[in-house]
Amino acid sequence: MNEKTLLVSIQTIVRKKVKAETDPLRTDVTGFKESVTRLETKVTGLEENMTNLDTKAAGIEADVAGRKTDATESKADVAALKADTAERRALQF
Repeated sequence: MNEKTLLVSIQTIVRKKVKAETDPLRTDVTGFKESVTRLETKVTGLEENMTNLDTKAAGIEADVAGRKTDATESKADVAALKADTAERRALQF
């Protein structure tokens, strides 16, 4: 075996060893990238859910405010009716 053949053989052995050691790492990196992509998709979905919940909460708050206004108006109507009733009773006697 001459020096050039020996050098090529050593290079081939080293390349195979490096490839054997780095291929699993590449597979791991690819797996991690896929996991990160799935997690990013889940985060996006959760953000959309939060936005939807915020929208629903704002609608509920507006509904509650409207009902409070209705209740206040009803209380005012009841007070006016009580005053009217008291006036009528006073006029009857």
